[in-house]
Amino acid sequence: MDTVCSETWAIKASDAKRITAAEMKYMRRKAGYTWADFYFYNSSYVCGHKLFDAHTRTNKITEQVNLFNSLGNMISYEGELDINNKLNTFLKITGNLNNVFRPQKALKKTIIKLYNTLALPVLLHGSETWTFKASDDRRITAAEMKYTRRTAGYTWTDYKTNVQVTKELKITPILDELLEYKRSWIQHANRMPRNRLPRVMKHYCPTGRRNHGRTLKRLLDM
Repeated sequence: MDTVCSETWAIKASDAKRITAAEMKYMRRKAGYTWADFYFYNSSYVCGHKLFDAHTRTNKITEQVNLFNSLGNMISYEGELDINNKLNTFLKITGNLNNVFRPQKALKKTIIKLYNTLALPVLLHGSETWTFKASDDRRITAAEMKYTRRTAGYTWTDYKTNVQVTKELKITPILDELLEYKRSWIQHANRMPRNRLPRVMKHYCPTGRRNHGRTLKRLLDM
């Protein structure tokens, strides 16, 4: 589209709709979608790569991206990527702590204090909005016990359960911490004014009726 001298246009609501319709007519055909497919209007989501979308309210050009890092939290249309990033960082930090502060040469009290100060906040930051699966619970527990068992002086062949190890070290399991974070966030959302977006989304109830049978499986659930 030729956008020469578009800076001087006086855009109306009807003009914005016509421009968006002309843009999406080309973008949807390029991406292989029809008007019957349920996708958002913005061209970046349809085409799957970085594009630019004009916002008529501010008259500015805003870049549309699929991945966005907000205050250390990864936001994506493609799924829950923040858990993977935080878990990888957590494993790196605990690995460095194990290499530097070995249980044979350092006090357990010191190692646990470093763990609560350096490793745990990195993993729990932004965890209030995570959508968990059973596989994520197992991965988080495995990463936690990989560090705590070595700190307690046990190996995987020792007959010690995860509950016994955490009680011996006097630490709270990470999954319990995550649940407490979620409860605190829900209570915080309930105290917000009624017009605040988090509270509106929390109490939102979709309209319509579901089809009979189970929900369709996604590719990630296969």
